[in-house]
Amino acid sequence: MAVLGTSEHGAQGAFWVIEAADLDVALALAVEGSKACRRTVEVPPFRTGKTIGALLNP
Repeated sequence: MAVLGTSEHGAQGAFWVIEAADLDVALALAVEGSKACRRTVEVPPFRTGKTIGALLNP
């Protein structure tokens, strides 16, 4: 999963939570989202119980 967020100074931001196979897919979707809404889109890390468990128990 990834969170795609938009932000502009003085404007309300928005976000989408998407499920993507990997970071490359998430970034490709961010590019499309950025074009569609004509805003800068960020892709911050998104942690779930599964991903946190994988970090703690490699």
